[in-house]
Amino acid sequence: MAHLSLQDWANIAQVVGGLAVIVSLAYVAYELRQNTVARETGARQQFGSLDLAYLAASLDPAVVARALAKQEQGEQLSSLEFSQLRHRQHVNFRVFENAHYQYKRGALDEGEWTRYREIIRVVICNDEPARSMWNDFWFAAEFRAVVDEIRAGCPH
Repeated sequence: MAHLSLQDWANIAQVVGGLAVIVSLAYVAYELRQNTVARETGARQQFGSLDLAYLAASLDPAVVARALAKQEQGEQLSSLEFSQLRHRQHVNFRVFENAHYQYKRGALDEGEWTRYREIIRVVICNDEPARSMWNDFWFAAEFRAVVDEIRAGCPH
């Protein structure tokens, strides 16, 4: 092994120092990204909670409970009962939409999103108020595409 001069050691130290700066900058960039995602998902969650509270205020728990019981028994719903179940599904799908957003931002893991997708499939394929609601309320395009793909697989 050749003997390294002081200049050789200085050059090696400069390269190692440069690599340390690059690694440090990459770490700072990663931390900034994580912080940004956390702030964005937190803000989205806060606005979503306000939205849900507003939408849920239009639901009458007694009417919803009666309508759910009638729906389970296969009984005819009144127009008010159907409307209440429709609005209940609107609230429900806003929760799903937020879960989709959180999943896309990396704040919700694959297993949890898979569980939500399965619930969406069961509801959108089997619940008439949910299907009716889906046609009349606005949702983010990316989430709408996911649900429309699920709907395409429903038995008709």
